[in-house]
Amino acid sequence: MMRSSLLFALAALTPACAVFDGGDDGGGGKADGFGDGTCDLPEYGDGVCQTDLACAAPDIDCFIFFDSEEAAATWFAGVEVKKAAQEFRDPRPTIPQSDPRFVRMRELLHRGWEAYKQTNPLADLAQHEPLLVVVEDPTVNAFVMPDPDSGKAGFAVMVHTTTLDTEGLDDAAMLGLVMHELTHAVRLHVIPEVRERIRRFYVADDGEPFGFEQVDDPVARQHGETWRGLASEAGAFSNEGIGGIPFGGQLSDIFTSVLGPHKDDPACQQPLDDVRALGNDLGAMVSPLDFGLHLDKPVRERVDAVLAEVRDQCLADFHDGFIEVVAGMAGVTPEQIRMTLTPEDLAMVDGVHVIDAISALAIDRRTKMRAAEAAFADASGYPWDRLRFYSTEEAADDATVPVLHQIPLDPQGVGAFFLGALLDPDTSATCSGILAAGETPPYGVDLFDEHHATCWRVDHVRALAESGVLYPPADDPSQYLRLAPPAPRRPRLIPPRIADLILY
Repeated sequence: MMRSSLLFALAALTPACAVFDGGDDGGGGKADGFGDGTCDLPEYGDGVCQTDLACAAPDIDCFIFFDSEEAAATWFAGVEVKKAAQEFRDPRPTIPQSDPRFVRMRELLHRGWEAYKQTNPLADLAQHEPLLVVVEDPTVNAFVMPDPDSGKAGFAVMVHTTTLDTEGLDDAAMLGLVMHELTHAVRLHVIPEVRERIRRFYVADDGEPFGFEQVDDPVARQHGETWRGLASEAGAFSNEGIGGIPFGGQLSDIFTSVLGPHKDDPACQQPLDDVRALGNDLGAMVSPLDFGLHLDKPVRERVDAVLAEVRDQCLADFHDGFIEVVAGMAGVTPEQIRMTLTPEDLAMVDGVHVIDAISALAIDRRTKMRAAEAAFADASGYPWDRLRFYSTEEAADDATVPVLHQIPLDPQGVGAFFLGALLDPDTSATCSGILAAGETPPYGVDLFDEHHATCWRVDHVRALAESGVLYPPADDPSQYLRLAPPAPRRPRLIPPRIADLILY
């Protein structure tokens, strides 16, 4: 539900989990028996997860189920231990089922699931109850995740305690939250190939059309995919002024994996303090309204000085190069990594200090991101800020509208959650003012994040709820599942972490 943190989270990596062939939003192209939610294909329930079945309902084989909420909590705890080790922190505990907060959320989840079954094709999945895990955590959030070993969707929703402690959230807001997360599991969004297949690019040339109604635009896709591939490495900000500092993406993971083992080294204390201070200051320049990095003062000289400090003081005796570091993280040989690099990239990283290599790659990727922005404007005739893409996050927001309408509760409930819990008071007031004036909020500068800007999501849910388009549910839901063509994916430098597999 929430956007992930932007910068310098100390994290190692884990080998990629098993994934399955790409599919669509909920596992179906042509609806098969939507009225009763059945799927009569012989491949359904044959023990093999298939996300491309010609059924509206998801393949039952793509889920991992639990006998009880204790079992779900045990499963979560096992994954959490591994994730915590990657992030250099202690595992988070869960609260008991007797806790009043758990009791309230358990009742809401059951209530929402009953309505969900009335508004979505589920086939045999309707016979199962989604389970609840409440995690001790100081942030407002909730999530679902795949099983790291099998890649199947865990049929449980994890909710942070602080979410349940937030005042002023009514049943509609809380149910909007958990139905959003549940959709990620039910429609198999936690399987990476499904996310790739759902994403479609388009241009918002007049207002803000509903993404699920749009046809994939090849020009928007070409430049959007190029930009997102580069952002997956350098982070979501193309600003020239931040130089070569990693700001999210795989280069940030590589940077922090190099620094992590040195966090207690006396020679590294001041450099690491300066890295954290720089990260905090850059983070403060990210607008919570449009998620853009708005540099209110020059920082390039400071960035260069901090990187030099890390290289010359903290890592003066660090002799592994970029290729060796990435090979260690990926669990392969340096020669295997070398073979995957382009001659251009190899020239930037070979024979130089790992910090200089990371910096050179970050500058290169940001330069190419700006070039993609300009190329889109030239090719389409529209400014870069009119490029849009439909995502699993938008699909999960959309799914809450007919469910809440069915209960019945305010179908804009998830938007109320965004305003009341995700946005700080000042930004929430600004967003409310924009909406009251009938203006369109910014879509968001960060096009790598599938969530889009939060105020835009509030406005989108409002427009969708008022349109009535999604309720009563369509006889043929395939009209909302216009699949994008398979996307050519930029090869990852390093395998995904467990954190990369979780959907919020």
